[in-house]
Amino acid sequence: MWDLIQSGQSSDVLVSWLKRMVPEYISENSPFEFIDEAKSVNHVKSPIVLEPLVLSWYVNSHTKRWFDLAFSLIVTPFALLLLLPVCVVYPLFSGLDFVFRHYRVGKNGRRFYLYKIRSLKKNHNNPRAGMVKGDGTVIPILGNFIRQTRIDELPQIWNIFKGDMSWVGPRPEQLDFVTQCIGKYPAYDARHAVKPGITGLAQIHNPNATIDDHQEKLVDDLEYMRTATMWLDIKILCRSLGIIAKL
Repeated sequence: MWDLIQSGQSSDVLVSWLKRMVPEYISENSPFEFIDEAKSVNHVKSPIVLEPLVLSWYVNSHTKRWFDLAFSLIVTPFALLLLLPVCVVYPLFSGLDFVFRHYRVGKNGRRFYLYKIRSLKKNHNNPRAGMVKGDGTVIPILGNFIRQTRIDELPQIWNIFKGDMSWVGPRPEQLDFVTQCIGKYPAYDARHAVKPGITGLAQIHNPNATIDDHQEKLVDDLEYMRTATMWLDIKILCRSLGIIAKL
């Protein structure tokens, strides 16, 4: 779908393509109107409208990259101060191996290793571990604390320095989940036109969203990609810090 949008195809061609790819697609006034058959966990059933995607000039610019690097340099000393006590206390709860990495899908569908503080129990066999509330795989006390305060995300500053991620953007998802979403909703792949982020519009609009709210998050992600500016990034980061401070 992203290739069709970039190539400037007419709305009739896009509508025809959507009808072939998504049987549930209903065309009315907009060429990108999806009717969600399943209710979100936290929201009532409503249509999801995806307009033709035109990226903001800023979202893939050098300006955004320099902003990410500058903000990372400012934040890194404070991040290390937060991580130090966690590193000291962590072995008492769940052993020494507290940092882990696993594949996520980034810009243009490229896979990369995402780094996190491990907040889940070792050797669990839950394929949705950590993706839904109350699944029993979160390390008691410490795991909940580092997830609620988002300390588990701080190692992703290294991903930003490497160029895999940005501070603000769509959250990167695991490969299997992305494949399933694209199989059902090909428009989902459009979110991979930019670097993923640690936080974003979806995270400040619904901090308690789960994996089952992926369509709601997709709407916010595409809205950010259309309207991104440095000022919007600053506002999202400030809002994210405010949400964490209230927990």
